[in-house]
Amino acid sequence: REREEAAPSEEEIRNKNNLAAEAARVKIIRLQKEKEEEEAREEDERMTLRLKKARELAAKERLAQERKDNPMKFRLLDALAQAELKADSTKKEQDAKREAEKASKSRKGRNRSRSGDRGGGGSK
Repeated sequence: REREEAAPSEEEIRNKNNLAAEAARVKIIRLQKEKEEEEAREEDERMTLRLKKARELAAKERLAQERKDNPMKFRLLDALAQAELKADSTKKEQDAKREAEKASKSRKGRNRSRSGDRGGGGSK
């Protein structure tokens, strides 16, 4: 009699099996949904990349056509860009020279003070 009470009934076993099967179905559905969402995200990224590449290509083609249609404008723009690059590099060279001169002057000043020349009155 105690064994009969301790042992689960057929109905309890069926209920447990039904719950386990339902949990498995829910898990499968959730995993399928996650997989579909991931695939949709990947497809969206691919489409975004394709669109970006298409826009870049179209911009290059427009620029090439405009360069072909109006070469003088682009010669002027190219010359301006070259002048800006040269001015920029010249400015950097000048800045570097100034920094070197400052460093040289500050070293000279330190050397004088170390040699004992304190700048006191030398003549009577």
